[in-house]
Amino acid sequence: MAQPHVVTVILNTNRRDDTLACLASLRAATYTNHSIIVLDNASTDGSPQAIHATHPHVQVLALSENNGYAGNNNVGIAAALAQGADWVFVLNEDTIVAPTCIAELIAAAERGPRIAVVGPLVFHHDEPQLIQSAGGRMGRDWSAWHIAQNEAFHGQFVSPTPVDWISGCAILVHRAAIEQVGMLDERFFYYWEETEWCLRIQRAGWQVVHVPTAQIWHKGVQRDYRPKPSVAYYDTRNHLLMMAKHRAPLQAWLQSGGRRLRTLLSYSLRPQWRHKRAHRDAMWFGARDFCAATGVRGRSKCVFSSCQPGAPTLPIMARSNASFICCAASVRVISWMLFALTQRAMQRRLPQRSATSVPMCSCYQRRPLPRVRLRVWLAC
Repeated sequence: MAQPHVVTVILNTNRRDDTLACLASLRAATYTNHSIIVLDNASTDGSPQAIHATHPHVQVLALSENNGYAGNNNVGIAAALAQGADWVFVLNEDTIVAPTCIAELIAAAERGPRIAVVGPLVFHHDEPQLIQSAGGRMGRDWSAWHIAQNEAFHGQFVSPTPVDWISGCAILVHRAAIEQVGMLDERFFYYWEETEWCLRIQRAGWQVVHVPTAQIWHKGVQRDYRPKPSVAYYDTRNHLLMMAKHRAPLQAWLQSGGRRLRTLLSYSLRPQWRHKRAHRDAMWFGARDFCAATGVRGRSKCVFSSCQPGAPTLPIMARSNASFICCAASVRVISWMLFALTQRAMQRRLPQRSATSVPMCSCYQRRPLPRVRLRVWLAC
């Protein structure tokens, strides 16, 4: 039986050295029926020339505009399908692939007729025995997390296991599933796009499987990874978009809203989180952009300072300094209301003194009520 044709799609943006290292690892792959497409996103570091010189067998496609992880990779996915790919392997440029990775993924995928998405065991590149992702799970509030993230690998994962989603740094998808449910949703730009893709594929009756014998090493996210405010923006907006698109239950909306409100209050009130004010504002922008959208009929440009250039958002009302002030002020209003209610409740609990009681000294009368910190609500 002939091997299925696998086309690897790699997106490169001024990451020449990382892309060349990734291509070198793919060149050592034991899987033979394999071709590679590199999408170059207007790189100025000589990436296309270097790829042509060192890997002449690799096809390089120049992108005319930046549509983020989702939109850019869709160009490569469409090209791979046009070239007759049976499986499309979407791979980050900052990864190193084990020689047997693709072969192990295909072997696991061919075991079941309804397996449409498979992914490898992802390790941190700077700590090669530390797991970055062993697939992903989703909670009742539709939050998502990586299985065994930052755990040391000691052989705890042996056989292929069904999961909820696969990390977007290396995800192999079957042609039939792509033709049935479509490619990545370009409205997400980046963040949550692979999770939504896996969810959409699963709801169409396909399976998502993690394959621990297939292994890669990812440079992009270290153990002490600290996301930028732009990540907080897209995380908030796109999570809400995914929940709305797939009609999440009311319980999930309430739990997710409570979790995000707690984070917003923590970033606003607690002194140790003062350095997160930019992330707080980004979360407000993300929530506002989602709530203000009445439909996805066009694009507007994200002018939040930390967003990717040219990043599309949902249709929103025009940003202005006044709206920014309103977003920031709303946090303070909610905080003041909670504090005032807490103080009133405490005041009611103070012992009541009659007119015949020993009068209190002025210093006691003017002493402020003790400030109660909402440790449970604001704990992060």
